[in-house]
Amino acid sequence: MNIRFAHVRQQAGHTLLELTIAVALGLVVTLGALSAYRTQR
Repeated sequence: MNIRFAHVRQQAGHTLLELTIAVALGLVVTLGALSAYRTQR
């Protein structure tokens, strides 16, 4: 685990990019679920 953490710290920029993509995908999924829930009601 410590080795993995050090590896993540080395690629901070790449990790930040992945985090941004993950957040964007999460928002898209949340919005999609909300719109689907609204249309069903």
